[in-house]
Amino acid sequence: MNWWVIIFSLLFLLVLISFYFRLRTFHSLDLVLKSKNWDKLSKKEYLKKCYDFIGNHFVWKSQCWIYYPWRNFYYRNIWNLKNNCLPCHIQNSIFQHALLTRFRRKEIKTIFTYDLKQNIFVHFYSKIKLNGKWIDVDIHKKNDGVPFGKNIHTIKR
Repeated sequence: MNWWVIIFSLLFLLVLISFYFRLRTFHSLDLVLKSKNWDKLSKKEYLKKCYDFIGNHFVWKSQCWIYYPWRNFYYRNIWNLKNNCLPCHIQNSIFQHALLTRFRRKEIKTIFTYDLKQNIFVHFYSKIKLNGKWIDVDIHKKNDGVPFGKNIHTIKR
């Protein structure tokens, strides 16, 4: 058997496993959100509650995607990793999934930024359309001092 067939098969298996645990993670999140009784909140209140709830569920660590490379994939039910760090793209996808009960997909954008001048800085955050206006929501940097409605580039450090 060729070596590229083995590598392709392993990558395909990794994608299938990651997809399965992504579904498990989203299902666990949906169950928790249904128990919150946030049905009567406005879109802005719901957005803020999800921001606080998911942002406080995981801790922040700089460059988590490098120090814990296995967390770049859905290798298990990620929602059960309470008080652990997650890479920004995983935490962002969990946050955006929580918003899909109130917002349409076209009202949620994922923004990718990078800066190669200072370390290896790759970052994802969300833009949410609320009342015709786009709001930056940086769920990953919530515990690093970035306030709601801002992102890492719009605050002065």
